[in-house]
Amino acid sequence: MPKLLAARLPEDADEERKVHKLAGSRHAPGDWILRARIVSLSWQGLRNARIAEELGCHPKTVRKRLHRFNTEGIDGLGDRPGAGRKPRITEDERSRISLWSPKIHLEGWFATMAYHRRPSTKPRQPTGPWMIWPRPHKRWASRSDAAK
Repeated sequence: MPKLLAARLPEDADEERKVHKLAGSRHAPGDWILRARIVSLSWQGLRNARIAEELGCHPKTVRKRLHRFNTEGIDGLGDRPGAGRKPRITEDERSRISLWSPKIHLEGWFATMAYHRRPSTKPRQPTGPWMIWPRPHKRWASRSDAAK
């Protein structure tokens, strides 16, 4: 028989209060609220399948989130850093420059301008069967010629 997985008991009243507050929140990120609800329902004594049914997720998701909470604590409810966009300045530069420095603002502006001014690799005119071909220009000498 497989071992039953449940959230560990809260370390102190503060951790329990934070998890319950996050579980009932309406303005926190949705995935954090879901993870806090999983832990909160586990503290109430519900089994993993029942938690998954109540929250509308897969039982494996419940097991993964409970295991992560048991190892990392309340920090395990947040997102892990991904392979997303990296900052343009290093940590050393960030520590030397204040957050509202004009240097950071200009650096971002120059990077944006360099991105938008790069040469385009797209063709100038669309090609394909839907393209409207231009008509040859015809010049008239007078209005009477144009009426003909």
